Amino acid sequence: MNDATVLGNEGHFVIAAGGTGGHMAPAYAVAQLMLDRGYTVTLITDERGQAFPGKPERVVTSVLDAQVPRTGVFSLLSTAAGVRKAQRQATQFLSVAPVAAVIGFGGYPALPTLLAAKAMNIPYMTHEQNAVLGRTNRLTGPRAAAVAISFPGTQKLPAKWHSKTALTGTPVRPDILEKREEEYPILSRDSLMRILILGGSQGARILSDVVPEAVSIVPPALRQRLQITQHCRQEDLERVRGAYAELKVAAEVTSFIQDVGEKLRWTHLVIARAGASTIAELTAVGRPSILVPFAAAMDDHQRVNAEMLSSNGAAITMTEEMFDARSLAKQLQKLSLAPGTMAEMAEAAKRLGYPRATKHLADMCEFVGRGGRRDAA
Repeated sequence: MNDATVLGNEGHFVIAAGGTGGHMAPAYAVAQLMLDRGYTVTLITDERGQAFPGKPERVVTSVLDAQVPRTGVFSLLSTAAGVRKAQRQATQFLSVAPVAAVIGFGGYPALPTLLAAKAMNIPYMTHEQNAVLGRTNRLTGPRAAAVAISFPGTQKLPAKWHSKTALTGTPVRPDILEKREEEYPILSRDSLMRILILGGSQGARILSDVVPEAVSIVPPALRQRLQITQHCRQEDLERVRGAYAELKVAAEVTSFIQDVGEKLRWTHLVIARAGASTIAELTAVGRPSILVPFAAAMDDHQRVNAEMLSSNGAAITMTEEMFDARSLAKQLQKLSLAPGTMAEMAEAAKRLGYPRATKHLADMCEFVGRGGRRDAA
């Protein structure tokens, strides 16, 4: 499917991204800034990416028809037929109007789109949101004009690419970034302690299972201080709401948090998975966290993401094996008795943020669109 009509000329940029918010959120942020600079932007995505909220109004969307199996992106892409079909579609989309450059943000649509750009001699660059270079970026990176990364020391990044690699960080939405100027909320050993639980774009059952049970076994004095906002799967809503109601804990339980920036503004502690978008938001605003990496993440990248924060004093990493109710309850009690420690973690998280990530990436897009190459600059 393609809703493109008449696009721009040399000021036309194509962004390829799909799947999760970790890919879509930074793609949207860069797309909006490129639009603000007067360029035409086309998004090549998949059905999941098309459904992701927040797309800038003036972005033209082209959707790859090839279906991604539930068992994983690369189970389809490993077949030559799947790659060829998606690449042919991407080639058609890229042929609608002249393209200055293609920017790949990962997810299923990025690989066939970047392969099409390579075959058509259209310059392209890639952006990696995680602390481990993903497979699409490893496959397409050799011919990329530039590579943007979000963490110093990104794993699996070939040394020979260093001359064309820039550390930009991962863009976050303006409504979240503006909260960076907010002070960490005042917290004492007797005041309300506000906790935000984020389960990633699909929710996380382990958080729905463990957090309410942990709250049930913390000392009553601490339990009475807690104010919780929890994101969870639709099928877990009533169970989690009921658990907090039985404990008489003030809790907002929802399958979608509309105003993440506002929630982060008053949050004292975040408990979350360690996906790229979550890490970017935590470091943009500066909030302490307990991170529970998704064990099945490709290349174990969520664990590496989390350890980038915990090794810098910004977070506590608990693997899925470590993350049980009793262990979490101990961490909550320990942190509640040391509000100064959480304030220090918040400052450490903020130091790891990249508030100019969107501008830096947009500048790189323009550079590549003018025919520039990082390794030739």
